[in-house]
Amino acid sequence: MTSHPRTGAHRALRYCAALAAAAGLLAGCSSSEEDGSTPAAPAVVDQAARALLPKAIADAGTVKIGLGAQFPPFSYHPESGKGYAGYEPDLMDAIMDRLGLKPEYIDVKSVGEAVPTIQSGRISVAALGITDNAERQEHVIFVDNLIGRNGAVFPAAAEGKYKQFTDMCGLKVAAVIGSVSVTIVETENAECTTLGKPPMTLVQFKDNAATLLAVRSGRADAAMQTYPGAGYQVKQNPGAFWALPINDGMNARFPNGIAVDRRQPELAKAIAAALQGLVADGTYAKILTDNDVDPELNGITEVHTDWATNGFS
Repeated sequence: MTSHPRTGAHRALRYCAALAAAAGLLAGCSSSEEDGSTPAAPAVVDQAARALLPKAIADAGTVKIGLGAQFPPFSYHPESGKGYAGYEPDLMDAIMDRLGLKPEYIDVKSVGEAVPTIQSGRISVAALGITDNAERQEHVIFVDNLIGRNGAVFPAAAEGKYKQFTDMCGLKVAAVIGSVSVTIVETENAECTTLGKPPMTLVQFKDNAATLLAVRSGRADAAMQTYPGAGYQVKQNPGAFWALPINDGMNARFPNGIAVDRRQPELAKAIAAALQGLVADGTYAKILTDNDVDPELNGITEVHTDWATNGFS
């Protein structure tokens, strides 16, 4: 794993925000790129949220956060290959601003690696569109930040051929190793059997890019993706793919969240409080919209923790 800070302006602003927070200020610094571009707006620290931080983290001024390079529109490397782009890094930047902290971003290669990497102590937080579920809650606290929905990506030629999940019985379906999509396909195969249809053949790959390549090359008929991930791929690859939003079967909708080390409950509380502030003032909805995520379809209006086992329906 390698660490990838965002831009120089982001780094300077984070550092300045941390200093301002340590001095008890709401705002007071700005940053500009070395080329003389317009200075960034000063970060505003949410002092009530910051007060919830564990002292060690508040004093250190930094948090190690796992992001993914292959999970658009959630988290990915832009075309330049430098830093991160996407909904999750933008949201974590905003949360860290509100907490007066400087994030240190660390590559996490797959969703399946996120929780073990937190357990190892190499990171305290992971944000790459992780589905909140009871099994993962044994090791992490979820600060839920999105309502995920199932989707599948097909070749463009398949548009309109499939209407629901059970229409996919008998197909070869690609999914990321360790993702909830694997469990969903395996569970849905029981329904295929009940209907007298052949089961889906599950083919697992290390990341989303590999599942999409399998669809392009014909090694898979479809790739399981969360929505908005599926819709994003269609938009970014005109004429190549068609996306099916799946509204039937297991977990048609589910909470996605920021995973926080369960050994650091104060950090989770601080992140939740900062996120609630972003939801309340409209920053959260703007971050979603800017990253092609529909606030009406996927957004939250209130922050929950461990929502999957705490009232989500």
